[in-house]
Amino acid sequence: MSGARTGTGDVVTAGELVAGIHHGAIRRLVVLSTWSDRQHIGGVGIVRLLTASGLTSVLIDLTRDDRVAAAMGLRPDCEGFAALAEGLASLTDVIHRDHFTHAHVVPSAGYDMRSADAAKLADLRLFLAAFAEAYECTVTEYDRDAIDRLPVILDEETALVIAGPPGVGPRSGDLVDALRAVGVEDLLFMESNRLATGAAV
Repeated sequence: MSGARTGTGDVVTAGELVAGIHHGAIRRLVVLSTWSDRQHIGGVGIVRLLTASGLTSVLIDLTRDDRVAAAMGLRPDCEGFAALAEGLASLTDVIHRDHFTHAHVVPSAGYDMRSADAAKLADLRLFLAAFAEAYECTVTEYDRDAIDRLPVILDEETALVIAGPPGVGPRSGDLVDALRAVGVEDLLFMESNRLATGAAV
């Protein structure tokens, strides 16, 4: 995999990641946020910086809960990826505007990656490809409890970012081991100690 930075275990800032995307081949990011309180959302900060840098960008939330929607000022009852996956909404129905920036977001609205069968996983790949066609860069906030299914959405144009507090890196314990167990070893690590709420990045 080539992209923002190459090689297993690079530690980058969000700004370095965005700069690398502007100059590299990567157009899709998958983010796993590792903060133990689950209140920090790495994908939110990244998609806001990407949008501010001039790239059309969307954050797709596959984490089951409403943390991303809340952080981006969306109504709790807005349509999201779950409705898209069930055929109850179209792509345009589930794309919303970040309340604080020009970034776009597709909230989870209850989508559960862990329960998706083979047909749903095939649909997921098609949906993600459609978003990739519509935007210059897509950011997927991924459910860290569904690591076994992560390889389904990775390809040569996708970089995997582990977002966590200062100190996150190649020795980040169980998560890195779980990724290696499913054959995922090419990782980028992004340090941040700021809460992704409001307009902060």
